[in-house]
Amino acid sequence: MRFGVVIGAPTRAEYLAEVRRAEALDYDVVLCSDHLHLNGRHFSHFAPIPALTAAALSTERIRVGTSVLNQDLRHPAVLAREAATLDVLSDGRLELGLGAGWNEPEYEMAGLPFDPIGLRARRFAEYVQVVKGVIATPSFSFAGEFFTIDHMPGEPPPVQEPCPPIMIGATGPRLLALAAREADIVSVNMLRSPDPSEAAFAERIGWVREAAPDRFGALELQLPLAATLPSRGSAADAVSAAVAAGDPFVSMLVGKFGLEAVAGSPMVLAGSTAQMAEKLARLRDEYGVGSVMIPNPQIDALAPLIPLLKETAA
Repeated sequence: MRFGVVIGAPTRAEYLAEVRRAEALDYDVVLCSDHLHLNGRHFSHFAPIPALTAAALSTERIRVGTSVLNQDLRHPAVLAREAATLDVLSDGRLELGLGAGWNEPEYEMAGLPFDPIGLRARRFAEYVQVVKGVIATPSFSFAGEFFTIDHMPGEPPPVQEPCPPIMIGATGPRLLALAAREADIVSVNMLRSPDPSEAAFAERIGWVREAAPDRFGALELQLPLAATLPSRGSAADAVSAAVAAGDPFVSMLVGKFGLEAVAGSPMVLAGSTAQMAEKLARLRDEYGVGSVMIPNPQIDALAPLIPLLKETAA
């Protein structure tokens, strides 16, 4: 199992210190979010490409990734060139996460139209094709409903051939099916689901399998974790304690889904280190979860599980 952390920090010094700490704690990938106003320790207020360039140049081993780039903030052909450049500058450590966009207030903030999901999904399908094509092809042309590319040179060529691993984050059946067909890493985002239960998670894994049965075994299934809560008590006790302590994110989840639903969700780890490791191992063995990612504030809480899960995998 691989472990990622989304780094958010207000200054250059703090950001790079957290990136280096993630590498020292044996995380596999440091990720940067792509939001215009979800700032703070959970999300980065730095633009992803320059931030990850700084991260790559300040580390030796850890991979760098976007989680995830909003299609409506960048033209795909321009993004492809930036991504290929970052892959070169990182010595082939880039993981390129892409998404269809979902946060309507930031569209309004930037003066961008927030199209219906059907339109965004159709555009995103072309977007992925263009990004992959420009990166991987010496001269790429494309004519679609939304994008027209005329012999765009694939320069610079990436270190990872033919293209850095593509991660697509999604919740619903249409975009999860696209991810199954086009991505290397499928990130099943239960935070955006109306139902946080394990049954709903299993249903989404089923959608991925049905969409691309021939590719399913080669896909890395990723689960973004909402909370990692070390505790000597039960999972419900740990969630309740986090709410009592004023944790804003856990409190938001409980307000949305209820205490028991949050405690039992696959996106929440709670209890002793052994209990949390057992839950992750079960999600890996039963559903094929190959990686998890967490927000920056949980970097220390998840760290003790890393050697346990890597040992059991070996």
